[in-house]
Amino acid sequence: MTSDNQNKRTMGSLITSLVAMVLSIMTNFFLSPYIVANFGEEANGFTQLANNFINYASLITIALNSMSGRFIAISYYRDDYDACNRYYSSIILGNVFIIAVLFLPAMYCVVCLDSMINIETADILHVKILFALAFCNFFLSQFNSILTISFYVKNSQYIQNTVNMLKTLFNAGGLIIIFTAFTPKIYYIGLVGFIVSIMTIPIFYLVKCRILPEIRFSLKSFDIKIIWKLVSSGIWNTLNQCGNLLMTGLDLLLSNLFIGPIQMGILSVAKTIPNCIVQLVGTINTSFSPNLTIAYAEKDEERIIRSLRYAMTCSSVLVSIPIMVICVYGKAFYKLWVPTMDAAQLTVLSFLTCMAFVPFSGPQVLYNVYTTTNKLKINSISVVCGGLVNFALVFIFLKYTRLELIAVAGTSSIISIVRNLIITVPYTAKILGLKWYTFYKDVLLSCVFCLMNAVICFMCQRLIVPDSWMSMILSAGMACSASLFALLLIVYKTKNNCQGEK
Repeated sequence: MTSDNQNKRTMGSLITSLVAMVLSIMTNFFLSPYIVANFGEEANGFTQLANNFINYASLITIALNSMSGRFIAISYYRDDYDACNRYYSSIILGNVFIIAVLFLPAMYCVVCLDSMINIETADILHVKILFALAFCNFFLSQFNSILTISFYVKNSQYIQNTVNMLKTLFNAGGLIIIFTAFTPKIYYIGLVGFIVSIMTIPIFYLVKCRILPEIRFSLKSFDIKIIWKLVSSGIWNTLNQCGNLLMTGLDLLLSNLFIGPIQMGILSVAKTIPNCIVQLVGTINTSFSPNLTIAYAEKDEERIIRSLRYAMTCSSVLVSIPIMVICVYGKAFYKLWVPTMDAAQLTVLSFLTCMAFVPFSGPQVLYNVYTTTNKLKINSISVVCGGLVNFALVFIFLKYTRLELIAVAGTSSIISIVRNLIITVPYTAKILGLKWYTFYKDVLLSCVFCLMNAVICFMCQRLIVPDSWMSMILSAGMACSASLFALLLIVYKTKNNCQGEK
């Protein structure tokens, strides 16, 4: 497949994934205030905390699964189909074993949940059912992730994104029906998600058989050496995820234990929009990763650099805009969205949570280089060290100061910025054989983009005051459109100037 065709597939994957993400955000947009209104602020925190517990459990699966797409894709594009089948079969049996091992600890966690976290006034049984359904959904997701490897290998993630769009619509429709037809209960959220996940498994299986029939499961193809190879590479991703959990994944739990469930609920609401930005970042990385891996498999160094530059440009444009929109429009937005809560506090917490992306809205794509080149060690160690420092500082701030949620939300962002500047930027350049300072100009460009977007947003906010949902949509829509036009104009002129110099 030519480079142009791969780029078209990448853009198709990016566009469909963005649409799927927007649908998911819209669902959360309407769901979060409903949960707060019907169950209280702490209920929304329990929903997010259940997802965090799943992230803790996923640490065990990451070591096996995180590098599977990379190794299968490289074997596939080097025409080694026997290796592909051995990887695929070994991954399936490895996941079956992991699920069997995790089942009892998950059930123990559910049964003893009230002794592990502070539930207080919430219905203990309903919260336990919510967590039980979250774990069941997690087990199903392991099978879905195996089937979706085919989309990564064929750079056809637009198919997966289309299914995810339908999944989001069914999830939203199911929630509307069940909350309307029955007395609202918090565990309905987990129940609908579990049912929708069951529905997607046969769909992914049929599509996998169609687009990648060369890869099949066979007991005879199982190879314990393959498991060891995947785990020895993926263990660094597990370590990386441990660092991420220490950075941001424990914030709700720490808030619950040190401050209280209500403050945990406040932080969970403040993190809703930043979590969407994190989801956007993950979407961009996932969309551009296959093209980078294919270029690496084909040993096309020029295409690797070109793909990376293209991805950073797209990421700078797409990530910098929502960061500045939520920062500028945050107070007005939260007043309309959750009028019973402190809008100013939510805005500050939201900014602190996503602040790390201001200088790295584009360069964050560099993380794909570690997976593609299978050089994860240095980055993973740095993430864990940063996470340990963050955990220690947050613990100290919560115990000896009155910073409370400010400390929880802001410390990790500051540490992330420092770590990325010192390690991520120069080390990625070294891996690619470039000068150590090569990507610092992309950091500067990201800051310039964010500053320019902030100015445009302030101007649009003055022109149309966002004091109602209609004026908010018009004002923020105008800000997004103007920012997008300005950024694309800069990118276009820069590209033409570079070509002229050549």
